[in-house]
Amino acid sequence: MISPRHPPIFIIGVHRSGTTLLRFMLSSNPRIYIPPESDFIPRFFLKRPTAPLSQQRIDKLLHIIFDHYRFAKEWQGEPPSLPAFLDQMEDRTPAAFLDALYQAYARQHDAIRWGDKTPIYTSYVGLLHRIFPTAQFIHIIRDPLHARQVGPEGTAR
Repeated sequence: MISPRHPPIFIIGVHRSGTTLLRFMLSSNPRIYIPPESDFIPRFFLKRPTAPLSQQRIDKLLHIIFDHYRFAKEWQGEPPSLPAFLDQMEDRTPAAFLDALYQAYARQHDAIRWGDKTPIYTSYVGLLHRIFPTAQFIHIIRDPLHARQVGPEGTAR
């Protein structure tokens, strides 16, 4: 299993809790880039988070990601070619796949460190930790007192 030079940053929390604002704040640092929500990590790796990936599986995952996920909406240019992508992977594990994918995204923004801001990953911290044991997590918790004091139209009660 690889250990990225710079551990990934995962921003988690509930929707509308400020995760997007934090994504933009962290991405304003020239060394960090956090792309749009991925939503695909549990779908692809929940059952086998450390199992080796075949070249065919890697190719299929890249096509699915770039054809069906908003993660790719800020990608600059064509999706990576399979040979070039495989050259960036240190091994054929989910960790290496994800690190190569996010590193390629970060390089497009001249950053050296990547993160992910997907609120639903709050339910998958264990999975993310298995894939990236050195990952850092920022968990935003909405203030429940504030939520009770604001009415449905956003007016204070």
